[in-house]
Amino acid sequence: MTLLAYNSTPAERAAGCVFAENFESFWHILENGGVVTGTPSLSSEPASPYIDLDGTDDYVRYFDLPKYNLVSKPFTLSLWYRSGPHLGAGYQRLIDKFQSGTGNGWGLDTYIGGLRMIGSTSLTKTYAANLTVGTWYHLAAKSDGAGNGELYQNGASLGSGSYASANVWTGTINVGTSSAGTSDLSGALKQLRIFNCELSDSDIEALYHEGNTP
Repeated sequence: MTLLAYNSTPAERAAGCVFAENFESFWHILENGGVVTGTPSLSSEPASPYIDLDGTDDYVRYFDLPKYNLVSKPFTLSLWYRSGPHLGAGYQRLIDKFQSGTGNGWGLDTYIGGLRMIGSTSLTKTYAANLTVGTWYHLAAKSDGAGNGELYQNGASLGSGSYASANVWTGTINVGTSSAGTSDLSGALKQLRIFNCELSDSDIEALYHEGNTP
């Protein structure tokens, strides 16, 4: 099951990104230090596998690797999210490598009205349309590593602004929860990718259209 990956797609290759590894699968990461908590549902659909989290005690933590310390450097986060029944329960963590209560690391939150990229300077933008329970959305965030960020919904920019991830945190990568075990995510995730470069608007739109058959 592909959940967290540095794998190459046409949009990535066109952007000239250099990846730390060609591919990492969900189960490979679990076997090398990732830990599932709770009882998430794991889809075995070969065309579009996903993990479904209940919003109360389901999440995954991955081991720390230096390549994921995205500090003062360009990066892009891309994923598909299907909102769950606890959609209106405040901020919910999609993914992070962030120390709760500090400005150390990076992360991405969703809430009923918008998307938030977390760092030493965080960036929040309102969704073009509020999320609907049970619907798949492509969400993305990028940083140029020089104080600017931009957020996306379904291939379209939600706006840009000041963003910085200036301080390293050498803790775990967390999917569906924060490092403190709060802000649990209600819903499903798939095609979660971390890029060690800033993708263009057209690259992010291409990722949306490429994966728009959830």
